[in-house]
Amino acid sequence: MLPYILFGLVIGAWVDRVDRRRLMILADLIRAVIIFSIPVCRGKDRFQSGGVYVVGFVNGTISIAFDSSEFAAIPSLVDPNDLVTANGRIQASYSAATIAGPLLAGALITIMSVESVFAVDSVFILDFGGRAVDDQNQLQFDRARRTQNHDRFPGRP
Repeated sequence: MLPYILFGLVIGAWVDRVDRRRLMILADLIRAVIIFSIPVCRGKDRFQSGGVYVVGFVNGTISIAFDSSEFAAIPSLVDPNDLVTANGRIQASYSAATIAGPLLAGALITIMSVESVFAVDSVFILDFGGRAVDDQNQLQFDRARRTQNHDRFPGRP
């Protein structure tokens, strides 16, 4: 809650001026590193309870940037007629994650250590960030190929 009060407006305005896709990928990578710091510090016996608050604050701040980018990017990704449906689906997925996330975390904690759960979370965040980078590279490759084909065969899409 504190990051939203302190940085919400500033980050929201900043998000409107940067490349949202890159910001989302960078935010995911930073969140993965921050969350992975918990099992690393715990494994080296350098873990203190204050560290959890710092990780929570930094993660919350980075999440503001990610969430703002996500919601700001939707109008550029979907047809204006489908905007209400797209926003509804995003809100539904957030609601489902809010319910399923703690349930899944609780189930995982019963079968593995808390540090392992944080490590698994970091790996999933990195996986999604890596997939986004791969998708970006594929889009650039497809655009370049279409441009080359258009140069060779004018009039074809």
